[in-house]
Amino acid sequence: MVRLPNHHSLDIKAFSRIFDSTQNSYKHLLFGFLLKELPKLPLTRLLLNADEIAKGMLHIAEFPVMRCRLSLGKRDQTSALLIGGENNAISDTDLLDWVPFRLIRPFFADALKNKPDQVINRIIKELTDQSFDSHSPALYRIHMRDGCVAGIELHPNWQTYLVEHYDIVDAWRRWHWAEYLQRRNPAALNVIRKLEPPTRQTHELNKIKAVWSTIAEQGHAALVCTFTAEALQPGKIVVDHFLPWSYVGHNQKWNLCPTTQPTNSRKSDKLPSEVYFRNLLNTQLLTLQWVRETKSDKDWRAFVEDYEVSLQLRDDELLDHSKLQNALRSAIQPHYQLAKNMGFEADWTH
Repeated sequence: MVRLPNHHSLDIKAFSRIFDSTQNSYKHLLFGFLLKELPKLPLTRLLLNADEIAKGMLHIAEFPVMRCRLSLGKRDQTSALLIGGENNAISDTDLLDWVPFRLIRPFFADALKNKPDQVINRIIKELTDQSFDSHSPALYRIHMRDGCVAGIELHPNWQTYLVEHYDIVDAWRRWHWAEYLQRRNPAALNVIRKLEPPTRQTHELNKIKAVWSTIAEQGHAALVCTFTAEALQPGKIVVDHFLPWSYVGHNQKWNLCPTTQPTNSRKSDKLPSEVYFRNLLNTQLLTLQWVRETKSDKDWRAFVEDYEVSLQLRDDELLDHSKLQNALRSAIQPHYQLAKNMGFEADWTH
């Protein structure tokens, strides 16, 4: 658990409790948006209006929900709003009538003790206004128009604190967001890597791509696209995840396969048909044999580490066609069904 830096006047203890008693995603989405916006905002412009808050909250949820098929909970409206597209907006629901108040409730815990629900928002509004010019202000104050939330005005002292400690606070926020998503998606893999889109190609993908490019340059006719069976040219190889990355959340080599850009785009996040398993197996075996024959013992051991851990095979067993086939099938089949249950499209063919 990440610990937040102390401050001589800001109430860090109250701030650390903003995700307490969280029943839906809204607090995570609101604070996630506010934190992402802070570095972009000059001190002269700290007021965010309801429309940009609503759009920002949906943006935070879009990747884990739409791409990775993670559930936000049965009572959460966000997924329906995302699926509905531009015809829906968070500001058209009662969401913004509650979450701006509930997020900062810990700053006023003593004053709100034993108060009925119907007066909580009014009291929080009054207290945020009063605290804004005090020595220890709340995170923001809430602007209202015609009885509705019109915007949120961040306090400059909190902006300074959050920007100064941005990496620590963002790690703290991400931990809470991932923990929330994991509780609602107990079968989901690597949730911490599904909070937002990956920013760049990883070392693992570049490494396996270099291996396949070298194999192709050497004229191995057996190296073909996993899905079209066409011969692959060294400069046109694209690395694909057999089970989509948006489900597995990792780049382990046993789940990687070579293809071309057009085929990769068509497959996208779909689950491939069983008919492609044999091609995956043959490519994996060819790759392992080539690495064993051309690399040092040290490089071989480093290359096969994730195979040994995930497939539960010794390095010598990885070169046994039957054992590799059984281990790959055992690794893929249960996840195929789980991914299908989560909503990933199954049985894709090119």
